[in-house]
Amino acid sequence: MVFFFKDQATTEFYTLSRHDALPICGANVFGTGLSADYAHETIISLFSPVIDLTGIDKAKLEFWSYLDVEGPVSDELTEYAEVYILDDNSEYLTDMPLWKRSGSYERWRKESVSIPDEALGKKIQLEFHFGSDCVSDGVPYAGWVIDDVSLSN
Repeated sequence: MVFFFKDQATTEFYTLSRHDALPICGANVFGTGLSADYAHETIISLFSPVIDLTGIDKAKLEFWSYLDVEGPVSDELTEYAEVYILDDNSEYLTDMPLWKRSGSYERWRKESVSIPDEALGKKIQLEFHFGSDCVSDGVPYAGWVIDDVSLSN
């Protein structure tokens, strides 16, 4: 295993207390809507520490995701969760996110995505990013919560 953060005791991780989305492992998760529904125009990101993929020719990102956000409006994702990959100078390595979702599945799902060739053999960072618009469809949403993030080869 190359990189793993799980149940860390930092100020960026919180105890989840609503919407029956108990943490997959331990007591801590990271996300929005942990004690209330998220606000309009919420923009948050969690950055991993620098991960050394030098000498690595294949890697896979896995994490548990609980998503409850407004779905696409006219085929446009106005509220979304996404994962980007950056180099160790905080420059994006790809134009598009590695992973992007919208809508609600209101249960934990294990997500898996291959790390692209642009990142292999380099030092990288992962950005878990959430964004919402300023308009509501009138339904309260819990947001996006992640747990047990791992990167393995």
